[in-house]
Amino acid sequence: MGKDVEVSARFADGIDEGRLQYEAPRMLFRGAQRRVFEGEALKGVRADGGDLVLADGSRFTLGENPAATWAAAINNPKGRLDKIGVKPGMRTAILGVADATLAAELAGRDAAPVNELTGLDLLF
Repeated sequence: MGKDVEVSARFADGIDEGRLQYEAPRMLFRGAQRRVFEGEALKGVRADGGDLVLADGSRFTLGENPAATWAAAINNPKGRLDKIGVKPGMRTAILGVADATLAAELAGRDAAPVNELTGLDLLF
C-alpha cells in the first residue's frame, strides 16, 4: 500500500493545493494540474524541514516527520519479498508459479524453497 496525503505544493510555475500519492515507482500530485513524477524525477528526493523536495525543486509540505518518512520510502523502495513479509530463514515452497526469478530471490533471502510441504511459513 502506498502513501496518500493532502498537501500544499510549490512548483516552478506556482503554488497549488492537492492530493499527493506515492506508490512505487511513481508519485502523483492531483491539484489544479495533474503531475506525475517517476524515474529521474524521484532521484535524490530529500526532506527539508517539513517539505519533501524533488530534484527539480518542487516542494510538498507534509510536516517534518512525514517528509522524512516519505523521502526514506522513495529513496529506498521495498522489494516484493519485503512487501509480502519474507524473512531470512523462513521455510517456503513454490507450486504452480511461473516466475523464474522468485526461487532465486528467495534463496538470496536465505528462504530457499523446500520440497516438503509441512511446516511452511509461506507457500507460493
